[in-house]
Amino acid sequence: MMEKAIAEFDPDLKIPITYLTLNKKTSVKLFYEETNNLSNCPPGTVIQDEITCENQRDFYLVSQKTTQGVAQPTHYYISYDNKEIDEKDIQTLVYRLSYLYYNWTGAVRIPAPCQNVKKLIRLITEKCSDKNNTTIPAERLYKQLKCMYYL
Repeated sequence: MMEKAIAEFDPDLKIPITYLTLNKKTSVKLFYEETNNLSNCPPGTVIQDEITCENQRDFYLVSQKTTQGVAQPTHYYISYDNKEIDEKDIQTLVYRLSYLYYNWTGAVRIPAPCQNVKKLIRLITEKCSDKNNTTIPAERLYKQLKCMYYL
C-alpha cells in the first residue's frame, strides 16, 4: 500500500520500506545463568533463535534494565522488508530507539516512537470519548478522529 502511494507520487522513486510489528505482552521469561545463579538478562539481550519462529524473521529483545521481578522481553516481527536489511541493524536500531523516550532517563520497553504513539492515542481517546468534556477539539477534528483506526 505504501509502495503504491509512492509510485503514484513518483514512479522512479525507490524508497526502502520495512514494517516492524511488536508484541510486548508475551509469556516468555528470560533468565541469565552465571556461576549457578539465575538473574535477569542485561539490557540489550537479543534472542533470535531457539524460541523464535523458523519461517518468520522475528526476535526477542530485552531493552530495559529490570530491578524487580523477571525481565520480560518484547517480541518483534519483521513483517515486510523490501530491501532485506540485516536483522542485526534492525535490532540495534530498535534498541537505541528505546533510549530516546523523553519522559524517562533510561531505556523503555518499546521504542520511543511507539511509546509516543501509545501516549497520543490514549490522550486523544480520553479527550474525545466524553461528550460533556469541555476540552473536545474542534468539531471537524472530532468527526475525523471517530474514523481513525491507526496512526
